[in-house]
Amino acid sequence: YCAFYYRGLCYQNLNDYFNAIENYDACLKLKPSYYLAMYHKGVMLCDSLHKISDALKCFEQLIKIKPSVADGYFYKAKCLILMGMKDKNEEILQLLEEAIRKDSGHLEAMYYKGVYLLEMRDFGSALDMFNYILEIRKKDARSFYRKGICLTKMGEYDEGKECLDKAVALDKDIIKKIMDEY
Repeated sequence: YCAFYYRGLCYQNLNDYFNAIENYDACLKLKPSYYLAMYHKGVMLCDSLHKISDALKCFEQLIKIKPSVADGYFYKAKCLILMGMKDKNEEILQLLEEAIRKDSGHLEAMYYKGVYLLEMRDFGSALDMFNYILEIRKKDARSFYRKGICLTKMGEYDEGKECLDKAVALDKDIIKKIMDEY
């Protein structure tokens, strides 16, 4: 099973996704509990191929076979977000919180949680998330942008503008990138 897994990684890194999936599936056929193959297959389906419903199945399976892996919860939440599952807001937040509980340094889960709190109009909690990320990633344009939005929505226009200006100074394409996130 390991040979298939490593071949899958090679093909994935060579952007040969068809052969990568074929090898991950062969690995999982031999050892269904091999969570790394399930994880890499899911990430590739989500981030590279944009086959979100297939990726979601991988992460649901990953959570079953290895519930200690934070990325299983994070990517399941990401898939639900990308699928536009607005009716699953509570589940998405719970998944992101579980990812953070499993890995207290999971900054992507914190970022997505902050975005979701912002969308749910919990500006103070969202601001806390972005502030925490910015303590660690001092030049994170996405977090500066989102922090600026939070502050603006809270009526803190000077601070909000300052954060938005900083986001654009760090990455002149930040607004397009933010719009392309979902």
